[in-house]
Amino acid sequence: MLPAAARSDFGFAVEHRLAETATIAGGRLEANGGPFLGRTGTITTPHGTIRTPAFVPVGTAATVKAVLPESMAELGAQALLANAYHLYLQPGADVLDAAGGLGAFMNWSGPTFTDSGGFQVMSLGSGFRKVIDMSTVAASAAGDDDVATGKE
Repeated sequence: MLPAAARSDFGFAVEHRLAETATIAGGRLEANGGPFLGRTGTITTPHGTIRTPAFVPVGTAATVKAVLPESMAELGAQALLANAYHLYLQPGADVLDAAGGLGAFMNWSGPTFTDSGGFQVMSLGSGFRKVIDMSTVAASAAGDDDVATGKE
């Protein structure tokens, strides 16, 4: 968990609701099923601000394939997303730490996001080709995979 001082560097402020910034035609309003409730805002992080809605490209293994980080900024990316499970597998936490963290490893000074990697754990990792039987999780021994009957 981040220290309290670092947590205070994070924030979100709603700036405008879409209904306040544009007149929506009656037909579009009816097709939408009511008022447009989208909004714009600003997310504040220690590495910069992100104006929402935002273009946040995904760099699966800490790189957006065939696009330099400088080009991502020129294209309007305000943040980059990396996949936690892929980074865990390769290059690993020790390499990221030695590089000075994910941002330094990516050569990206702006905000970064990582996903949980849960999908990849199930599709590529310990859950690959398995259907986990969640009904027996509490009864299973610690660390054991409990695979549903009839599944690999």
